[in-house]
Amino acid sequence: MISIIIPVYKTEKYLHRCIDSILTQTCNDWELLLIDDGSPDKSGEICDEYAKNDERIKVIHKKNGGVSSARNAGLDVARGQWVVFVDSDDWCEENYLCDFLNTKNILHEDCVVLQGRINEVDGKVVDNLVLKECSYKNVSEAMLENDLLTFGAPYCKLYSNILIQKYGIRFPEGYSYGEDTTFFFRVLSVVKEVITTSKCNYHYVDAIDGSLSKKDHDFEPLAAFLNDSMELIKRIDYNSLVKGKLISAYTTSYEKLILRSIANMYRLGYDYQHKKKCFNCIKVELLPKIEMSNTVLWWGLKKIPTDILIFIFNIIMTIRN
Repeated sequence: MISIIIPVYKTEKYLHRCIDSILTQTCNDWELLLIDDGSPDKSGEICDEYAKNDERIKVIHKKNGGVSSARNAGLDVARGQWVVFVDSDDWCEENYLCDFLNTKNILHEDCVVLQGRINEVDGKVVDNLVLKECSYKNVSEAMLENDLLTFGAPYCKLYSNILIQKYGIRFPEGYSYGEDTTFFFRVLSVVKEVITTSKCNYHYVDAIDGSLSKKDHDFEPLAAFLNDSMELIKRIDYNSLVKGKLISAYTTSYEKLILRSIANMYRLGYDYQHKKKCFNCIKVELLPKIEMSNTVLWWGLKKIPTDILIFIFNIIMTIRN
């Protein structure tokens, strides 16, 4: 029934806990695909040991290519009717899979099912993300009511493998920020129903240090994500007939990420010409994706010449530092 895809890289400290949580699932009709993404520690060996003892476990050893490449390698061989993703430093309670399949709604290939999430820091639960029991035929409505614009992580979601393969949906490997969200938005752009459940069985273990969401990313991957994500949001908005409501809701996040991309330029020490190229990209490619905004950021980036913008942000970042 279910293909479980776990990308593995340098998580030997947590890997046993993660895989053991799959072995204790009350639902037994699954295959576990462990994708060793060229991990330099003993993670690959740990995966092989588990595979020797359970024929449902398969290991793919590959050259390091990043988490998106690893997840895509799993999708390429997944045989289950459904697909779930688990991160190798997280873990699941025993009903994680079962609660997906036991939803009150009839599962079909054009739907996606969501659970909530339990957040852990240093082994302690700090808060929960709990969704309500609901079925949405309008995808935009589901996104707006459940804050799915900011819940793009691949875990806590049951995906139709038939739909994924039908539309050739994969994680983008060309940029290092927002791959998860882009994949989720691509799925939402083609599904006909979003099912949310109040179940909460996935333990997300917050990596305080080294989290990709907290590091300074280069401008180019952030710009690629912004371009792709807004195009997908516009498609979902159009399909849902919500007349720009979803686009408007996403614009705030879009503008914040533009601001973050500018701050990253300075923290990463871009030279003048590189900054100029990035600001021109914002003016020519990114800002036209959204309607005229009343924010000072939008007005400033649109109206102020690039050379002066660079000077202004030099002062702002110097003060902040």
